[in-house]
Amino acid sequence: YSLEQFKRSHLLASPIMTPEDYFLRLTVGGTFNRALTIFARRYDLFLLVMGVIFVPLVAAAISIANIAGSSVHTLMNAMDTSNRLLQQTYGAYSSSSSSSSATVVDPQVIANELLEKSGVFMAQFFLEMVIYVVVALAGRAAMSYAVGLMYARRDPHWCECLKVGFRKWCDVFCASMMVGFGVGLGNVLTQIIAALMMRISIYLSFISFAILLAWLVCVTFVYVSLIILVPVIMIENLGPIDGIKRTWALSWNNRCYIFCTLFCFMIVSQLAVAVLAAIIVSIAGTNALFTVWGVVILTLPALVFLPIATILETVVYLNIRVQGEAMNLTVLNNDLDGKEMVLEHYMDKASKYT
Repeated sequence: YSLEQFKRSHLLASPIMTPEDYFLRLTVGGTFNRALTIFARRYDLFLLVMGVIFVPLVAAAISIANIAGSSVHTLMNAMDTSNRLLQQTYGAYSSSSSSSSATVVDPQVIANELLEKSGVFMAQFFLEMVIYVVVALAGRAAMSYAVGLMYARRDPHWCECLKVGFRKWCDVFCASMMVGFGVGLGNVLTQIIAALMMRISIYLSFISFAILLAWLVCVTFVYVSLIILVPVIMIENLGPIDGIKRTWALSWNNRCYIFCTLFCFMIVSQLAVAVLAAIIVSIAGTNALFTVWGVVILTLPALVFLPIATILETVVYLNIRVQGEAMNLTVLNNDLDGKEMVLEHYMDKASKYT
C-alpha cells in the first residue's frame, strides 16, 4: 500500500486549498463560489450520477409533452367540430361545403378518445415517476455524500457514492414522505376551512384569504427549514425522524442564510430555463415545446443545475456546522465513517491475519 495509493484513496489533491480552508466560515457569495468550485473539480462524478437521473427524467418529461400535445390536438378537433355543427345548424354551410360537413366527428367519440389516452398516460406516467423518484433521491443522496467526502479530503468514486445513496434511499424517502404528508394534510385542512368560511358569509372571505396567505408563509418556513435534510441524513448517517429533528435544529438560527442562498439560485435556474424556452418558441414556434427534441433541450439545463443545487445544499449544511459547531476535519471524518464502518474496517484487517 504505497503513499500514492493512500493519497488517491483518502486525499483530494489540491494545490489551491488546504484542508483548513474547507472549514472557514462562508458568506452567501462564498457559498456559491465553493459550490461552483466543487462542481468544477469533480464534474465527471456529478455528471455521471446526474446521467443516471437524467434518463427517467427525460422519459417522464417526454410523456407529459406527448399527452399535452395530443390533448391540445384533440381539443382543437373538438372545437372545430363544434363550430361546424353550429354552422350546419344555422344554415351557414353552402351546398359546396356539404362534403366537408360529412367528415364531422361526433364529440362523444373525441371525448372517449381523450379519456382513453388519459388512462394510458396515467399508467405510463405513474411507472416513470416511481422510477424517477427512486433514482433521483438516490442520486441526490450520492452527490451530497460525495461533497462530504471531498470536504474530508477524500477522492470519491461515482459508483461507490451511488451505492451509498441507494443504501440510504429508504431513510431519505421516508423523511421526505413525512414532511410531504404533513404539508399536504395541512394544505387540505386549510383549504377546507377557507372554503367553509366563504360559504358562511362573503364578509369572511377576507379572513379566509388571510388564512391561506398565512399557510403559504408556514409552508415556505418549513421548506426553508428542511431543505438541507438530505445532507444531514447522508453525512451524519441518521434515520428519518432523527434527520428531521437534526435538520430543524441546525436551521433554527440560519433560515435567512439558507433562504437567500437557495432562493437566488432558484431564480437564476428558472430564468435560464425561461430564456431557453423563449429561444425555442422564437425559432420553431410554440408546438416545438411539445416535441421530443424540445423537451430534451429544455431538460438539458438540469444536468448542471440539479448537481449544483445539491452541492449548494450540502455546502450550506456544512457551513452551518462550521459556524455553529466549529466542525473540523476530524469531526467530519467521524460522521462519515461512523463507529459501525470503523469496526467493519478493523474486522476486515484482522481477518487477513487469521
